[in-house]
Amino acid sequence: MMNYHILKQITIHQVKILRRDRGLNGIMLFCIVLIAFAHIMIQSNIKSPTWIAISLSSAIPFANAYLINYLQVLIIIFWAGNSIRKDMQADSSDAIQTRPYDNTEWLWGKIMGFIVIMLIFDITAAIVAMVIHLFVSDSPFTFHPYLFYFFTLTLPTLIFMTGLTICLKGIVKKTFIASLILLGLSYFIIAHGAIGWHGAIDLFASTLPNTFSDTTGFPHLSLYLMQRGAFLFVGIGLLVLGIYSITRIPNRPEIRRLAWIPSLACLIVGVTFSCLYLHSFNQANQKHQAFRETFLKYEDYPKVRITNHDIQFKQNEHSFSATSRITVYNPHEETQTSFILYLNPGLEINHLSANNQSLDFERENQIITVQEPLGAKETKEFILEYSGTICPEVCYAEVEDLNTLTKIRKYYIFNVGNDLYYLQPDFTLLTPECLWYPDALPSVNIRSPYTTVQSYTRFQLTVTGETTRTPISQGMVFTREDTTRFINKNNQSGLSLCIGDYTKKSVMIDSVLFEAYLFKGHEYLVEQFGDPHTLLPVWLASPGQDHQEYVYRKLSMVETPVNFRAYSRSWKEGSEYIQPEIIFRPEREALVSYAPKVLPESINPGMPPEVECFSAYMQNYSTSRSLYLGSLFFDKLFSPKWESVKNEYDISPLLQKYHVHVTSPEFPGINLIFQDMLSSWEQALSSYNDSPSWEYASTYFNDHNLVDVFNNPVDDVQFQQLIHTKSLTLLLRTINFVPLDKFKYFIEEFNTRHAFQEVSYELLCRELQVAFSIDLLALTRQLYMEKGLPDFRVKDVKVQWIENSGEIKGYALSLKVWNRGKVDGTITITGSAFDRNIQHLIPAGACQEISNYILDQPNEIDIQVQTNLARNIPAFYSFQNIQPEGFTQEIHPGVTDIDTACFMPDPNMFIVDNEDQGFHIIESAQALTRLVREQNKNNKNTSNSKTWTRDYYNKGGIGEPIRSYHKKLAGTGESNVEWETTLPEAGIYELFVYHDEMTFKRNGYIKKYVNRKELTSPKPTQTYLFLHKGGNEKITLETEEAGYGWISLGKFPFPAGKTKVTLLDIGSGPYQAIIADAVKWVKCP
Repeated sequence: MMNYHILKQITIHQVKILRRDRGLNGIMLFCIVLIAFAHIMIQSNIKSPTWIAISLSSAIPFANAYLINYLQVLIIIFWAGNSIRKDMQADSSDAIQTRPYDNTEWLWGKIMGFIVIMLIFDITAAIVAMVIHLFVSDSPFTFHPYLFYFFTLTLPTLIFMTGLTICLKGIVKKTFIASLILLGLSYFIIAHGAIGWHGAIDLFASTLPNTFSDTTGFPHLSLYLMQRGAFLFVGIGLLVLGIYSITRIPNRPEIRRLAWIPSLACLIVGVTFSCLYLHSFNQANQKHQAFRETFLKYEDYPKVRITNHDIQFKQNEHSFSATSRITVYNPHEETQTSFILYLNPGLEINHLSANNQSLDFERENQIITVQEPLGAKETKEFILEYSGTICPEVCYAEVEDLNTLTKIRKYYIFNVGNDLYYLQPDFTLLTPECLWYPDALPSVNIRSPYTTVQSYTRFQLTVTGETTRTPISQGMVFTREDTTRFINKNNQSGLSLCIGDYTKKSVMIDSVLFEAYLFKGHEYLVEQFGDPHTLLPVWLASPGQDHQEYVYRKLSMVETPVNFRAYSRSWKEGSEYIQPEIIFRPEREALVSYAPKVLPESINPGMPPEVECFSAYMQNYSTSRSLYLGSLFFDKLFSPKWESVKNEYDISPLLQKYHVHVTSPEFPGINLIFQDMLSSWEQALSSYNDSPSWEYASTYFNDHNLVDVFNNPVDDVQFQQLIHTKSLTLLLRTINFVPLDKFKYFIEEFNTRHAFQEVSYELLCRELQVAFSIDLLALTRQLYMEKGLPDFRVKDVKVQWIENSGEIKGYALSLKVWNRGKVDGTITITGSAFDRNIQHLIPAGACQEISNYILDQPNEIDIQVQTNLARNIPAFYSFQNIQPEGFTQEIHPGVTDIDTACFMPDPNMFIVDNEDQGFHIIESAQALTRLVREQNKNNKNTSNSKTWTRDYYNKGGIGEPIRSYHKKLAGTGESNVEWETTLPEAGIYELFVYHDEMTFKRNGYIKKYVNRKELTSPKPTQTYLFLHKGGNEKITLETEEAGYGWISLGKFPFPAGKTKVTLLDIGSGPYQAIIADAVKWVKCP
């Protein structure tokens, strides 16, 4: 047995030795200063911090532990065990010295001394963070997160890395080699430890939930402790193994033989924790897969509808009991001998009855098969009594593994939890996704999510037994003693229930009751805005958006724990955060980028501070949000990593003027198309200067159709673009047959009749055909099945005065359009002189001249011809300052077929655009080597200004159908571009290069700030090289003096055959952009 008094003395002695180690003290001091600097720069109120960095009481404690972990690993690798190795390398006389302790006590004392020094470092760094937290940060302060992260994050990492280092340095005799191996292992853990195995080997817990909620505490605590405990015990085992692996003569040889027992025991405990950790995930995944299979098994089963649902709810600690009185309707033309209901598998059915008689039923996971016939169009009432708890694995059944969504829960270094519900004595939150009440329809059709049907039900909810907590749900509220009743006047797509200890703020504005339910102490989030009458109506009014209107009589903003999680779905509008009449927000608005805090003075002059703050806050409800993936500290200081994702808090579904769910067995996702079409009225009516461009959609639909979109979903943000372009296409095609005003009135009347209902798309098409003799079904089938896009050419835009009886009666506009594509397309003509857009359907292959009448009489006219969803990028032609030319006596608005010959190129003209095959980028070997070196150094693509990159500008560039150009920062002539063509015969050719005015003014020179001074390259130049019969020619143009458009380089004798023009990447200065667009050879007569 070891003498613990001696062990203590050795430990104290070792601490004193390490305290005299200047190198160790220097690096520790540097690390503490670095940690303090990081906290001050990122999390103090000296600078405006990202709100997520300070919003929660656990934000600074976790960030502190995060920094300590990474830095202490480096210290451990280079210092742990070094004093032992030095003592072992002492001279031979030390071998015969005697000591009053054995070697085991000596080794343990050395290691414990190092661990004590590291603990002092960790605690000192934490104290520094606490000082910053208390005195120079707006983050709420609580002490227990510091203790929690120290014992669960910092300490296990310290023990594991110390044990690993001692063990490896004991086995590998060369300290330098051991340190290299440890650095490699650390890099592997950092780079790959979080990938796979649910983070079981993630030493830094970088993918595990790590945020504290003031209401519900730490998420999934048992899983977190198992993962951290595994590292702690494995570290202890490695520490024991490492000490006894050091070659040293033991006082008692049997100790070395028995040393493997405690080491093996600790390793077994650590591995057991890891196995339990993984088993928990595997078990949850098995349940999730079982529920998925059950959904699939009954997916084709005929579904009934629940028209009325009255729920009696009472919670008992971590469970609840409820009674549902439902009215079931059979919408089918056939009798159903039985029907199915969906209910969370964690809830047991205690009784099922109808007409006071018990009914038989079968239960398979979440499916309840009721053995009761329902005739065609028949309605019956049933009563279900059920109780139990919630099984979260039934949620989001279309996702095979919810852990693949970990990235969506990441905000810089902070990972919020994955709590899909709460059923706790202090807090309860249940949403439709967790099936907490019986429903007749599944939450998702797994085989085809885009055919998921959303029905509407008239809900009533009674909550009993709540004397201290506040129940919150949709509908009008009636409270009496411990009973709260919610009655809905409108049908709802789902019902949510939240119960907690809240402070309520409410105000009635324009017959809408606005409520804010805040956790105690968070009242300032609302009070700081002062009078809400000037803010809230603007938010919900959506000026200029006829399709948007808040139609409910109540809106409740409910603060929820930060670890409550809902996911957006491409096939569904909104998420569980956005419910009818309810918006669930994270506590203290923790997940927004900008602080929801009204400043004493506004940044924008003339705007009241509360309006400025509220306007910034409203951006959190847009259709997409930024997902920040990098480190809060280093990426924030240098180059943050982020991507755009669909916003789970998108409020647009709540602002729909008409809540109608359109379904069709033939057209998956038709409701998304229909709802997006409603939001496109204004774009179809007036879209001048909207500058629409849909590069991704143009590329995608060139080889795919709309069915492919639903069968193989893409990124959420890209998906929204695909849906919008197709819905706009359907709208534009439809209003070619039905006037926009009449079609809009028809849709509004149809939606009014079917408000808060599920309705068949086929019914809509039949009624439209009766009213206007238009086959919308045929148009929709064409929309879904067609592959390819129209490909437009536009030319000869001309305006003439219309003279009648000596008076000018307006203008005649004419233009020529050729659709070279294999798919019909619609062009939109708009401009400064138009009250509304004019649409024309151009069939595939058609070449037409279009004439229109302009009533106004401006001095000059601006025209846009928008190509909508087509191969054209950008998706419009812009014609500025058109002057009327000549007179015409009359005009016949309409379309005339013309010959395509007018679009044929001049046979004596040869044009090579940067989109053509004759355009090449020529990189020298030195330039390629440098580019690869920069990419490896930065681990990312180099700046667009350093390499040739393709770009668009809405009003610049030349080319058909893509008007683009290439650009790069001026270099040394090692990275050039060339245009190559084949001339059919020798002769004199005039050579032109294209310089677009808007492109050059936007990119002709690049400003750069060096030491706060603006540096530019005056008089930008472009240098062209080419070969003709007279020899090599080098021409340098000063772009501002040369002018814009087609710039002639002169007339030169060219031989027949291949010829080329080279543009050097040399400019007038290092901050100039070189721009490459098109080159033209014109045969001289």
